Amino acid sequence: MAINFPSSPAVNDTLAVGADTWLWNGISWEVQPIVSPSFNNITASGTITGTLVGNVTGNVTGNVTGNVTGNTAGTHTGAVVGNATTATTLRTARLINGVSFNGSANITIPATASAEALTGSTINSTVTSSSLTSVGTLNSLTVTNNITANANVVVAQAPSATTHATNKQYVDARSAAMAVALS
Repeated sequence: MAINFPSSPAVNDTLAVGADTWLWNGISWEVQPIVSPSFNNITASGTITGTLVGNVTGNVTGNVTGNVTGNTAGTHTGAVVGNATTATTLRTARLINGVSFNGSANITIPATASAEALTGSTINSTVTSSSLTSVGTLNSLTVTNNITANANVVVAQAPSATTHATNKQYVDARSAAMAVALS
């Protein structure tokens, strides 16, 4: 594209051609560099594409795609993808089986026999040892294998039927007294 410069310009005369501005310095025409302006209090709608450097104060409505570096403050509504570096604890601690948990440390759930600590009625079959010393009153107990006692076995009530004392096996001398009591 040919540019038609004025034939007798004065010093500092300008000529706009497209996006360029030309300046007459008294000897020749020079294209002027484009200077990025500073903007204050901008209201924009639609799509803004590019790199934004500086501070943004006010409300941003719509989708923000890309990396955000720096601090953000205010209310965020909508999905945030990724993990904030300060998302290490829960804002409000929650109770897990009666133990307060806010995400800042591991917790141990006590396996006590209280109704508040554990619920359910079945002990997992993988439990192989316990410090359990009492189970309360058993109304009925079925045992499919031998019972081994490492201390005295006390029977608080005499058997009421002849079938109660079947299939007895006694290993030591103390069992003689029990055999008499059970037969």
